[in-house]
Amino acid sequence: MQKLRDYLICILSSLLLVYLQKDFIVNFPLLEPSSFYYGNYLFLSLILGLSFGFISCPVCGFPLSLSLASTEKRLLNIFQKNIVFHLGRFLIIFFYAFVGGLIVQALNRFFYNLSFLLGGILMLVMGIGLLFKIKVRLPFLFLKKGGVNPLFYFIFGLSLGFACSLEAVGFLAPLWAKDAISYFMRVVAGFIFSLSAVLPTLFMSFLVYLGFKGVIFLFKERVRFFLVNSSGFFLLFLGLLFITSFFRR
Repeated sequence: MQKLRDYLICILSSLLLVYLQKDFIVNFPLLEPSSFYYGNYLFLSLILGLSFGFISCPVCGFPLSLSLASTEKRLLNIFQKNIVFHLGRFLIIFFYAFVGGLIVQALNRFFYNLSFLLGGILMLVMGIGLLFKIKVRLPFLFLKKGGVNPLFYFIFGLSLGFACSLEAVGFLAPLWAKDAISYFMRVVAGFIFSLSAVLPTLFMSFLVYLGFKGVIFLFKERVRFFLVNSSGFFLLFLGLLFITSFFRR
């Protein structure tokens, strides 16, 4: 009975997160481009990047933060592995933010909408993997168990950066929709968006280390249960939302 209650809490919390951000992910990209001609293009990049960064916290920030806080004793090691992880994630998001804008300009709206379908399918796969505890053996086999080697965190950041890029479509769409923007400004906007997108999860690791280091070991298994299952349901529901939005267009 308690396990059923715990799963119900995970499902409800995931649905709440999806409900709070559904306007950004489904409706936001459908607004007319003219709606976004207010304000400054670069400031818009900053706001959208931070918004997406906070949404990434349940999936990327919490697992990484708890992993580092429960395995590392020195703040310097946490800082190093945090930077390496977010560097990999930043590079992929930046590449997608800039190149994706060029692709959207070159292709018609069908391919633009297709990215929502692909992103939804990827999130479904990741969510099912978390819920059923499927171990994905990415190219980490040559590294030591537990990610002692910082290279582990860089590759991990690259992998999550790819998934995050597809999830970021709803936030990048307003930037892609703007016309008459030079390539240089698009590069700068992509840099600002990508940097601001990794800041929330970057700072979260330090906050978890400073605030919850003493109690992590007492509740490690229970905290891990809620985080893994909440993240799994979150990705599952969000993936379904992306897929259904593709067929409603």
